Amino acid sequence: MEEKGNYSNINNKTRQKGDLFELPQTRRTPKVLFDLNKGVFKIAGTSQPYDVNNFYFPLMRKIDHYLNNPSKNTHLIFNLDDIDFSSSQFILAIIYRMKRVFASNSNLRVEWFYKEENQEMLEVGETYAELSGLDFVFRPVKKK
Repeated sequence: MEEKGNYSNINNKTRQKGDLFELPQTRRTPKVLFDLNKGVFKIAGTSQPYDVNNFYFPLMRKIDHYLNNPSKNTHLIFNLDDIDFSSSQFILAIIYRMKRVFASNSNLRVEWFYKEENQEMLEVGETYAELSGLDFVFRPVKKK
């Protein structure tokens, strides 16, 4: 089933149990797994949603909620195959928002996975690290 640009029914696709928030991956949207209790935030796959605002704003609200009372350790994991320009702005906004955990005397670890043959995604991650001033851990993923 091809998704259209309307994410107003995002809750129909969302699994949420307590502090666990999950969106399945589609052809145009990444898999999202936020464990607010453990402080783990994972975004993986391709991010080219038809309506980037409707896709990412609910995620930003979850992050804002988390930042009110973050865990001692926060782990931000990106494993992106491809992102469009609009998504890249939201990804960077997520990274900037997560820097607020430092104000709570919490730790932030950012891991950036990329396919070895996809140097462009490595460069995107390096740019985000430079812009944010955060130390990223870069992890190449070998072809199977």
